[in-house]
Amino acid sequence: MGAEGSVLLLLHHDGHGRRFWATPGGGIEAGESPREAAQREALEELGLTEVDLQELWTDQVEFEIADRSITQTETFFFVRTCADVVRCELNERLRAEGIEEFRWWKRDEMVDVDPPIFPSDLQSRLTAMLQE
Repeated sequence: MGAEGSVLLLLHHDGHGRRFWATPGGGIEAGESPREAAQREALEELGLTEVDLQELWTDQVEFEIADRSITQTETFFFVRTCADVVRCELNERLRAEGIEEFRWWKRDEMVDVDPPIFPSDLQSRLTAMLQE
């Protein structure tokens, strides 16, 4: 979460005509824990060298890509930071991964969005978390 309670989302295209907004992140490399992967991705995608991660939830998700069923385990972490320290630049590596844009979203903007936001319940999960 950035300044004023905003959430950073990245606009992706999957190479099959689908576009969606999602949190920063990526796959786990061999030998990495989910926490280590989140720290590495925070550096690679956002330029954050020191992050305080709070694990939020882990889910198993299923989706289709190019007529292929994918099942994966996703772990989400909360990183409190300010927009000024996040390096949002679309370099060639990120463009090659299908990332088109970065945007800070307020929670109330995250309803009925096209292209959609994944996970689809992100707004309600964040609202519940911040009320605890």
